[in-house]
Amino acid sequence: MNSSVRHIQAKIEVFDGVGTTPIETYTQNDKILSFDVQRLGDESKFIGYTVCQRLNIKLFDKNPVTNISTANTIKLYANVNDGEWQQIGARFYITEIHKDEKTDIASVTAYDALKTAERHSYSELEMAESYTLEDIIFAIPTFLGYGVAFMNFKQEDLDTLFAIEYPTGGNVDGSETLREVLTAICEATQSICYVRDGDFC
Repeated sequence: MNSSVRHIQAKIEVFDGVGTTPIETYTQNDKILSFDVQRLGDESKFIGYTVCQRLNIKLFDKNPVTNISTANTIKLYANVNDGEWQQIGARFYITEIHKDEKTDIASVTAYDALKTAERHSYSELEMAESYTLEDIIFAIPTFLGYGVAFMNFKQEDLDTLFAIEYPTGGNVDGSETLREVLTAICEATQSICYVRDGDFC
């Protein structure tokens, strides 16, 4: 977080599940030791895939007193050159916490909602037998508690995409994960899907 070029101030807000009011706030002045955000996707492709973000963060955790668990979610913010706090990535869902009692350091790993999409199958959507591409594009984020935002699409392109109809269902058997279905849609539409706070894009 320190370099010869700039100094980045960071903070995280910890939420109870997907709550809207943080139950804890940590900064580099008290608990944050380091963090990084990685983009995970199919690096062999230029377009036509989904991108999940992974947050790795190390917290000073003496005693321990850090009130954080896999039941919590995290939002990460950065304040560059004393500017306004700017959110980095989307809401992150904690998947792992490792605490080192010798160093009093807690290592936390969390992912955005595309990781959550891997834990749910297409059959859970209970789609009607006949549906359009628009139906499925909105059904998956809605199921996960998110909205949809289209970036860099012209309206006429969206109208064409939305009109694609599957009268007997798509080429799926129900066992596919929601992320696999989203990836297939990205491949078919030559687009990239990622998550920002509140929306699948």
